[in-house]
Amino acid sequence: PFGPIALGSIIAGMPLLWQRWLRPADDASGHMMANKQVPMTMCQPAFTDPTGQPVQDDTRMLVELTPYGYMAIFPAPAGPGPGATAPRPCRCLSWHSAGLLVGLLCLLATASAAGWDFCVQQAPPRLSQAAPLIDKYLDGSRYFYDWNMPIRRSTEMLDDCRAQLQNLTVISNMEFGTLGAADSVKLLYGCTKVPGVFEQVPEKLRGVFWMKGNAMGEELAVLQNGQWFEEEQTYLSPFAPYMWAWSWGAPSGAPLFGHFYGREEVKLQAFSLATLRAGFSYKFSSCPGRPSLPWPFGVPGNRCDKDSSASAVDMTYATLQSHVMGDLEAVSQPEYYTLEEIPDEAQLGSKWYRGIYFGFEWMGRCKVVSGGSYELTKILDASGEPLEPYYSEFLAYMGSVPLLMWTGSASMGPIR
Repeated sequence: PFGPIALGSIIAGMPLLWQRWLRPADDASGHMMANKQVPMTMCQPAFTDPTGQPVQDDTRMLVELTPYGYMAIFPAPAGPGPGATAPRPCRCLSWHSAGLLVGLLCLLATASAAGWDFCVQQAPPRLSQAAPLIDKYLDGSRYFYDWNMPIRRSTEMLDDCRAQLQNLTVISNMEFGTLGAADSVKLLYGCTKVPGVFEQVPEKLRGVFWMKGNAMGEELAVLQNGQWFEEEQTYLSPFAPYMWAWSWGAPSGAPLFGHFYGREEVKLQAFSLATLRAGFSYKFSSCPGRPSLPWPFGVPGNRCDKDSSASAVDMTYATLQSHVMGDLEAVSQPEYYTLEEIPDEAQLGSKWYRGIYFGFEWMGRCKVVSGGSYELTKILDASGEPLEPYYSEFLAYMGSVPLLMWTGSASMGPIR
């Protein structure tokens, strides 16, 4: 019930926002309403006589707007009498600012009520969801890289992928190349489809995904070169060449006006991710179906449909953890990452909400503020065919801007 109250209260407070922050100042001093008179309503009189009793002025006064409400300054009445005090300002709370206050309190109450169910489940400390796999499946090795996969990509396959790239360049000791958008999509799919591995990956995770709405210069991601653990409902995907693509320039509709799409920024993003060799773990479970909250609040599991099944066939929700340097015993990010399947008509598993939830230090482990999230949208399906309308939408978005891909280490050759 707090949601509609919050919305109505904020609308009621919009005049205050307009006057204080949006409306141009009346003069160079920034006094928005100087020398304008408004009815005296909630303010106390500004004069007192020698006995401390208020001296009433007429029913009008000069005001100057402040972030806290109206600062009322009374004009001196004619002949207030000897011993009267000098004019003093009084501060009153307008109904506009009261509306804003009520709205903010309701937003906080909404976030607290909806987030409580999530927050109470966060057990201290936060452990790696991939750690149980180490002894059971990985021979006790805590590090998981591309070359730890049950079946590795062949030298011929990687050499062929590299040969298709253009403008090969080295950033420190890492080699990258570029290619047009349509060719990049096909290249990433073919260079990560490993016989014997691909067939074991859940179908929803096969194909090529567009990181639609990602404020960074990252555009494409491929998850299908990974290992699925059925009993634990957990998927490991090591960061490796040809599983990521960055925009080599800013498309016209880039998020945040392309602020993070400059070539120097993209170079840093690409080199950092390749150097850190972060592995990713996805642990699937039933979607909690938590309520949606007004921005900037959010709780994990608010975009997918609530269900009771956690099988690989109809999985709709996963918690995501990153593991720098492939260390499966460590969790790299302080935020809470999720994959939440968005109900979609095109194809099951074609659109996911890639949730990013964080909290301020005083909030402890409670992550109920949403920021930086985007839609992980499949543009090439499991069989390698374009998935419409998303494939055409991606190509139109990229236009003539090419994509940057990592081939491996320049000093050592491609990572095999």
